[in-house]
Amino acid sequence: MLTSTTEWRLPEGGPVAVLGGGLMGHALAAIFIAHGCDVTCVESDPTNRESLAERVDVVVEQLSLPSRGVLRSVTTVGELDASTRLVIDAVSERLDLKQRLFADVETVCPDAALATNTSVFRVGDVASLVLDRSRRSSRSSKAPTPILSSSQG
Repeated sequence: MLTSTTEWRLPEGGPVAVLGGGLMGHALAAIFIAHGCDVTCVESDPTNRESLAERVDVVVEQLSLPSRGVLRSVTTVGELDASTRLVIDAVSERLDLKQRLFADVETVCPDAALATNTSVFRVGDVASLVLDRSRRSSRSSKAPTPILSSSQG
């Protein structure tokens, strides 16, 4: 298990997924892409999906980093690559939605670390349907915490 003083690095060899391509999701995707990660963004809203690449490009340019990763957009968790190593929830602050998505991700991406960007719900509530508790994590602008991975716990 990681502690707040542990340095965490993205496991090599697998893509990153961001659940939600809205305000927070596209920015998270851009940060990972700018650092060389391939990112799949799960976005069901056609308008958000249509503008996703352009919005990600703007953030990458603002970071003054070359876009070294590849962005892919899908509409459902079931379309994620099973080799995905990290999945970050950035969907609307609806507990039922977050819980359902995490439960789906656990099945589709069995080795992925799971993280949430919620600033409203407790991590335990968001991940209540996730069977493997070692896969839970939280990332909030208010109180950053480490990512927990089943491979490290």
